[in-house]
Amino acid sequence: MAWGQRYAVATLARVLYTLKTAEVTSKSTALLWAEKALDPAWHSLLRSAREERSRGYDPADRSRPGTVEQTREFARYAIGLAESAGAATGW
Repeated sequence: MAWGQRYAVATLARVLYTLKTAEVTSKSTALLWAEKALDPAWHSLLRSAREERSRGYDPADRSRPGTVEQTREFARYAIGLAESAGAATGW
């Protein structure tokens, strides 16, 4: 389901934003921040999640080919950043 994939990307961006700034923000704002602050390798995934979220929820909507695996890779990347933040390395 496309909605779940986009939700995961937005939530991960939001968690990273909070870890970096010690503030809570909306998923939309976190996605915009992530496009500027994170590795450019993720910009396409972040941008598509932001744009597709604006279309709203459609239970019949399917994820684009490759985005589910990209989302899993982004989750691993986010976990690595979170672990770095926890170790006070300041990613």
